[in-house]
Amino acid sequence: MSPQHDYLKASTRLIALERELREAVGGEVRDKFSDRPLKQNSSPQK
Repeated sequence: MSPQHDYLKASTRLIALERELREAVGGEVRDKFSDRPLKQNSSPQK
């Protein structure tokens, strides 16, 4: 197994975990961050 394959597998698992976590916590996180404006997301430059 190449290191790149390990990295891909780990990042795939990480994405799945993140999605699971977001679904589990869901509205709570959204409520917590909704009172502060997300300016960095709406700006075109990164």
